[in-house]
Amino acid sequence: MNPFYEHDCDKCVYLGSLDRSVRVYPHYTSSDASEGDGTEYTSNVQKAYCFNETKEIDLYFCKQGRRYASKGPFDTVSARYSDEGSDYVSGLNLAKGLVPDLVIALSIARAKGLIR
Repeated sequence: MNPFYEHDCDKCVYLGSLDRSVRVYPHYTSSDASEGDGTEYTSNVQKAYCFNETKEIDLYFCKQGRRYASKGPFDTVSARYSDEGSDYVSGLNLAKGLVPDLVIALSIARAKGLIR
């Protein structure tokens, strides 16, 4: 299988693609305590993944050589949704149950021995 979309990182390992017709992500809200009025808001990152209509998804593992971000670039998984450079999501923290596509990418990367 080949990727559906262009991907410009030469450190990434293509894990495969998914073809989905429906993806539903949780929509998180919380009170903005700094405003003092209890206004609810949703962060931009969380909004970006609530309603993605893309059907084809490419999954990648990116080997940066480090496990933790505090020491420089770190290993991660990503899901690409189009040829647009910014149309992807990545992060090992999000692969622990928050973004289902990344959960799948992390599972594949572990099965291939790319990450523990």
